[in-house]
Amino acid sequence: MVSAQTLLVMLLPAVLFFLQEAHGSVVVEERDIVCDRLLGACRYRDACACNPTTRLGLRSARTYYYRRGRCHAGGFARNCNGFPTRMACHSACIGFGFGIQG
Repeated sequence: MVSAQTLLVMLLPAVLFFLQEAHGSVVVEERDIVCDRLLGACRYRDACACNPTTRLGLRSARTYYYRRGRCHAGGFARNCNGFPTRMACHSACIGFGFGIQG
């Protein structure tokens, strides 16, 4: 009779190989995130991941940006992660559940 430990050692390489092949077969569409409003339309919720410190346009204390689950004052107007109001930031990024960790 084969022990459970021996069986595990024998089956583990096959299971790992199967999982590696299954993971490698997933086709994911890679796309660039547009963060400059002049280069194209901002796609939300992707644009919420734009670096808010990228200097695109003028910085304003009345412009808001999203970072780590919250909206903060001081964003750049041309950055897709720059919003005219806190409510606009909240509805674009937090309203989609972007900042909610599952």
